[in-house]
Amino acid sequence: MKDEEIKKLEQWGKTSSYYTIVSSKLKLVWKAFVRTAAVLSVILGLIIAYTTYLEHLDKELMGRSPLIQEIRKMEADGRYNTIWVKLVNEIHDVSAEDDDLVIKWLKQRLSDGNAPYYYVLSLYYMKKANREGDKSIATKAIDYYSAGQLIYRADALRCDDPASVQAVPAVESLFGTSVEDIFRKNRDVKLSSLTWALKQEEKTKNRAPSSWICTQGIKKWTENSGPSPDEQWSEKRQAFRKQYIEFVSKAEQKQ
Repeated sequence: MKDEEIKKLEQWGKTSSYYTIVSSKLKLVWKAFVRTAAVLSVILGLIIAYTTYLEHLDKELMGRSPLIQEIRKMEADGRYNTIWVKLVNEIHDVSAEDDDLVIKWLKQRLSDGNAPYYYVLSLYYMKKANREGDKSIATKAIDYYSAGQLIYRADALRCDDPASVQAVPAVESLFGTSVEDIFRKNRDVKLSSLTWALKQEEKTKNRAPSSWICTQGIKKWTENSGPSPDEQWSEKRQAFRKQYIEFVSKAEQKQ
């Protein structure tokens, strides 16, 4: 056999050995991938099952709660003002279990635009925080109140009656005392909540118009009042957000 042929055979042997090693390693990687995928599938299945169980449990608990049943009936009748006024006026009579159900019920309806639910939600979170002595829950209360301040003022720009914006501070006067006290005492909390409010407003930018705001004002007594076209509101909203961001930045610089 010629030297060239011998060299070719040696080279082929080296190449064949290399591919054998690579193939073996690929098989090991594939087996590891399959095992990992199987474990992840089991974990995902457990998470889905647990989430489904919690949703079923929530529905069952809400179905058994006389308070939730009552406000659901009011909602079906379109009595949104009655709902939030009831939840505020009777908050001290609501049980701890119903507190949690009210919080979940409100969070599902924040973008409906039917009532000032951000403020009501803040109130129930504050009650829960005081009951449990949990500062993180109190922070949630402040976050949702700040989000309401920003979102509802942005939503007021959507109304075709400029006087409608008066509805926002009027409602806030019923809620804001305890929150404003915390703001005055803790600047860090206020700044972090303002930042959270900006993120929440952007996250919910496709929300429905706040009818509870747009049905107030002067035009309420003379003609039907409602939201302005989305294109006009989008420009006003962006301008308002810019002013708000500048306000937050200045507040951070003063800190």
